Amino acid sequence: MKTTVVGGVAFGGWILTVITILLAPVIFPSEIERFVGHGVPRQYRSDLLSEILADYADVQGVAHNAGNSLATAAEASRHNADIIEVDVVSVNGRLYASHDGPRPIIGSRVFPRPRLERVWDETGDSPLLIDVKEPSAGYRAHLLDFLGTEMGEREVLVSSRSRRTLEEFERSQPAVKRLLSVSSVKGLTNLSEDPDLLALIDGVSVRHTLLDEETVQWLRSNDLTVFAWVVNEIGRVNELVEWGVDGITTDDLAILDLLGNGLPFDLPENGTDRPPTGGAVLVISLRGPA
Repeated sequence: MKTTVVGGVAFGGWILTVITILLAPVIFPSEIERFVGHGVPRQYRSDLLSEILADYADVQGVAHNAGNSLATAAEASRHNADIIEVDVVSVNGRLYASHDGPRPIIGSRVFPRPRLERVWDETGDSPLLIDVKEPSAGYRAHLLDFLGTEMGEREVLVSSRSRRTLEEFERSQPAVKRLLSVSSVKGLTNLSEDPDLLALIDGVSVRHTLLDEETVQWLRSNDLTVFAWVVNEIGRVNELVEWGVDGITTDDLAILDLLGNGLPFDLPENGTDRPPTGGAVLVISLRGPA
């Protein structure tokens, strides 16, 4: 009798555990997302009542990580994002829009991020930027196969810290625009000392704190497109615009509105007015090792 009771308790505990796992995404969505993978991208709208320049027409607004969620991608589009950034990982042989891969065991079974195919379809025919998140050759081959099947006439860019990745895209998908992802002073120094790397790429995606006017002008003098990330302060946005960057990555929907319209929109004193909405470009971010 004692053994039966213990066995029943153990069985009941097992059932309770299974029910908890199944219901967790509904009862505790934010907590389960933190366990199985990266959560919903940050997104907010600030007040830009001052420090507005005369013209932003030549600078694209990139919605930081917005494509990792269909909801934030749609919101970025409503706020005139020129480019929607999407990080891509592989899970069980499939490509997903996510900053990080899943946690072991349970994470790979209940991964909450959208499939790349879904993001691709939901964002229409907008151009894509790809920055490699995983170092494996199999992952790169999977991504190249996907683009070879789906790309068609769609404009695609790729950004990576990996020279090998950029070289593979040059060989397999020469129509794809190649950007070197730079997150350190060493990365900029290596680029300045490597003429072959300069010849390989079409542009750079750079942490904004690494940029000054001289650096931006040097990059532009080498015919490189310059994207700065992640910039959420309007004074810094203005500085980068005046230096001549081509794109700015931000979490701030108000900055996307500003850059997406080209010219400053009329803001009432309470700062609640919004400009007309426009289309969006998709950026797939797939970072890998240098």
